[in-house]
Amino acid sequence: MSTKRAADQLGYPASILLIDRATDRRYYAIAITAEEPCDPDHVGACCYIGQHTRPRYLVDGVECPDFDPTIPDDLRNEGWFWHGGWLSWPPEATARVAIGMPVESLDEVWKKARAVAKVHADHEAARQAEQEKAAQKKQKKPKPGKPAVKATTTPTDPADPRSYPCPSCGAKPGSPCKRPSGHTVFGGGYHAPRQHSAAPPAPAAPPAVVVVDRPPVEQLAMW
Repeated sequence: MSTKRAADQLGYPASILLIDRATDRRYYAIAITAEEPCDPDHVGACCYIGQHTRPRYLVDGVECPDFDPTIPDDLRNEGWFWHGGWLSWPPEATARVAIGMPVESLDEVWKKARAVAKVHADHEAARQAEQEKAAQKKQKKPKPGKPAVKATTTPTDPADPRSYPCPSCGAKPGSPCKRPSGHTVFGGGYHAPRQHSAAPPAPAAPPAVVVVDRPPVEQLAMW
């Protein structure tokens, strides 16, 4: 049989094994061959006569004009094709899925093929979702760390006891002293030990000595 594509339909089957479920009797649908030499452009069995667009078939020995193994559009678009007497998929694979025979009718063939196509579509959708999930996980940015807290220092004023920590209540530099009750010392004062922590004031510079009634040279000699 030829596998050339014509009218968007791959080769028709030369025969299909059918079964009568009630009696379990098996029989064939066989393509009727043409009497004239086979046209190489025909697809499948050589049974195109006149205006026929598909092969004619003998079903259980009787010609049946309604027997039409033309693959439905949805399955043909998925890549299903007749390979001998088996509806198979996909055409480009070396290992293919084939619908088991015998079948009771062509409707059973189409039903089984659509079930296989749905399982395949569901599997592909699940795999695609897993791949997208994995890709998003890789691209997920790390959580930003907490910003470093800059240490703040209170400028120290040697003359201000509040710029030193209090050894009595533990007040930090710049904070007021507190009483044992936890309240601030009345009037914003501070404990005496904190006063001692402050650096003593720098000694005042000695006053300049000016000698009166002395010549400038003698004044310089006194220094």
